[in-house]
Amino acid sequence: MLEVQKDRAACAVEKLVSIIVPVYKVEDYITECMESLVNQTLRNIEIILIDNGNTDKASDIIKEYSIYDERIKIIKLEQNQGMPKARNIGLDVANGEYVAFVDSDDLCDTTMYEKLYRQAKRFDADVVTCNVLRFSDNWKIGVDHHPERWYMETEWAVPITGCPEQFMEMAAWAKIAKRSYTKKFDYRFTVGSVFCEDVPACTRLFLNTNKIAVVNEALYFYRNRPGSLSNQMNRNHIDCFLWAMEQQDKILKEHNFSDELSLYYIINARFLLANHILNKVNRNDQKYFLGEIWKIFRKEHLNYIRQYENDFNAAKRIINSVENWSNNTCKI
Repeated sequence: MLEVQKDRAACAVEKLVSIIVPVYKVEDYITECMESLVNQTLRNIEIILIDNGNTDKASDIIKEYSIYDERIKIIKLEQNQGMPKARNIGLDVANGEYVAFVDSDDLCDTTMYEKLYRQAKRFDADVVTCNVLRFSDNWKIGVDHHPERWYMETEWAVPITGCPEQFMEMAAWAKIAKRSYTKKFDYRFTVGSVFCEDVPACTRLFLNTNKIAVVNEALYFYRNRPGSLSNQMNRNHIDCFLWAMEQQDKILKEHNFSDELSLYYIINARFLLANHILNKVNRNDQKYFLGEIWKIFRKEHLNYIRQYENDFNAAKRIINSVENWSNNTCKI
């Protein structure tokens, strides 16, 4: 029996935050996710569940939750259309003052959206972010996704150059964005992408405002599980990653963005993702990836990567690949 009360009072007032959750093949995890959302201390929210062509029991579980909580809206798709498409559908139907995203195998602290919303109203912020805690299925892993110093709480709303560390967490979750603000630019996710579709969207999210605020608490809990998309890599993931990074470069160029510290964090985040890919794909795909790596790392970026040489074998391999490509290009 679900431990949730029918919440009619919250439905009668304006929605403050629309939480968009694509749901696909997560029958083992969706109950925990839903419990963390229906029990949010910020009551006047809407929870938009995109049933992305589920073939497991996840559909039945979320349907039961919707019976007990009228804040829940389910949009059922006949077949899986991918995470980006599901998120875009959620954006199209959202009614909240702010929008947010949650992956259906993750969890949120029950105070998360109240704290982010309060910070948003305090500073009239367009975007508010928080820190992330990573955990495994048995909770034996529990470390900050990023060092706490990267999430120093802002005393006012600032442009991205005032909190450039945010470029290290280019994920749609762990943040809220004012819906009226997102409508002013192309805040959409690339349909068809299976990896890093968040990066172009979040880059636009950060660059189109001067009002970003931070809550220095780990309020979003990211589940590290073997079967997740981020742990199953192939050449398609490589191509999606390269495309996303090229799109990010294009967006930065469109905004004439050249803040040195921000670029430092951008390249650091890019390297750590590249390292993750190299550790997950087979040797043939590693060779292919290193042959294409010059598209997103230039020679002037290598000094940022050299700091990782003693810790990651990927650092030396990427540096050598970029240097070889650069030297061969100069000879032409």
